Amino acid sequence: FNDTPYLGYNQRQHWLQIRDIFYNNASLLIVDIHRFLDLNSSSCHMPTGNSSAKVDLPFSISPLNQELIFYSCTEVPPGKVTMEGLVGPVCHTNTFVLAGGHYDEESGYDGSYFLEGCTAIFVPVLGGFGEVNASGYLQLINDGFLVTWQPPSSSPSEG
Repeated sequence: FNDTPYLGYNQRQHWLQIRDIFYNNASLLIVDIHRFLDLNSSSCHMPTGNSSAKVDLPFSISPLNQELIFYSCTEVPPGKVTMEGLVGPVCHTNTFVLAGGHYDEESGYDGSYFLEGCTAIFVPVLGGFGEVNASGYLQLINDGFLVTWQPPSSSPSEG
């Protein structure tokens, strides 16, 4: 991987490439390179796990990110393919992507992004300013997302 920095994990598909470090606000701009390559390849593999599962302490996904929701459905959800902002098919028949609101590790648990007969995977994207457009999902994933860390607390020096 040459001189490219990664947040390393034991499994290659979980490596997150560090694109920039912002010391002033304790954050990193990272890209899930393997997720981008999986979606951009000719065989196109849908995401299989929420991105929050790839980030562990001392890091957390910044709430400044927005989210993309990838759906893998057993069949086309009735009446949902015209749902505002839903883009598809992605990769294969019965796969869709939707731009959600600000990223939150609890997203989806309230049922607001539930589609009957579909599994949902949440992916954070920075997306710049304004609303995220799901049709640009590959570029959004390639542009990365913010991860923050808790700076060490400064304690008075003992003397």
